[in-house]
Amino acid sequence: MGKLTDALLPSVFTSPLGDFITEKKIQNETIHFYKIKVGISSPKTTPNNGARLIYGVIRNSKKFVPILVYGAFEKGKYYLINNKKFPLKKSGLIGVIDEKLKSI
Repeated sequence: MGKLTDALLPSVFTSPLGDFITEKKIQNETIHFYKIKVGISSPKTTPNNGARLIYGVIRNSKKFVPILVYGAFEKGKYYLINNKKFPLKKSGLIGVIDEKLKSI
């Protein structure tokens, strides 16, 4: 995870990678959330068959907010957080983001 985020950090503040999910405002800060496909090195997979990284970017203060990493094979399955189940698709990811932000 560290290598993944370190490699992404310089570019996410200037041109975010991935698909836009949602925008949230917290304490006068706006966080833009994205989903990207990431290849895995061991076992070797392409981005389409690898992992999905859900993350936020606070451009003003140049902060990276990791939210969730899951495998491509898990798409449509459920993620359990705070005794709630959310499907791993766009509508469910917004729920996961909301739940994670409650703990910040």
